[in-house]
Amino acid sequence: MNSKALDQLIKHPEFIAKIIEINSLLIQILNPFLTFDEACDYLQISPNHLKKLCKEKSIPHYNSDGKKIISRKEKLDDRIKCKSKTKTKI
Repeated sequence: MNSKALDQLIKHPEFIAKIIEINSLLIQILNPFLTFDEACDYLQISPNHLKKLCKEKSIPHYNSDGKKIISRKEKLDDRIKCKSKTKTKI
C-alpha cells in the first residue's frame, strides 16, 4: 500500500475506530492480566466486593508497584465457572 492510499484511509473515522477496536482486542489476547477496575467490570461486581474477595483470597491477585491489584483473567474465568456450577447443583 502506498502512502497516498494510507493517507486517505486515515482520514476516515470508521477506519480509525476499527484500528482502535482491533488494537484493544489484541491487548486483551496478549495480556491475560486485568487491572483492579477491569476485573470489577469483567466480573460485574463493585470495587468493595472485589476487595473483600481478594482479602478472603477467593480471587487470585497480585500487587504491582505496591498499589494496583492485578488478577489473571483465566483465574477469574475459573472462578465464574466454579460459581455457576455451585448454583446449578443447588
